Amino acid sequence: MSAVPVRENVKRLVDLIPEDELRTVERMLRGLVAASANPFLAALANAPEDDEPVSEEEEEAVRLSEEEEARGELISDADLWRELGHAPRR
Repeated sequence: MSAVPVRENVKRLVDLIPEDELRTVERMLRGLVAASANPFLAALANAPEDDEPVSEEEEEAVRLSEEEEARGELISDADLWRELGHAPRR
């Protein structure tokens, strides 16, 4: 194991990041800090990727919706709420 503490290695690496990438790194670090402070966010960040198989029916539904979208047949949430007689949700 390295004699240099991990925190020092991280600080050195940050100094090597190009200036135009620092905002991205800052957002990533803030996310890590927030996740470690919030048990729910930590569990979410560490959750395994969904590996449940997709059924043929689900694949067909996705294909049909993509075709509808390509034809411009979809409506906005606000229009749907108006069509149903409700005020749009915000």
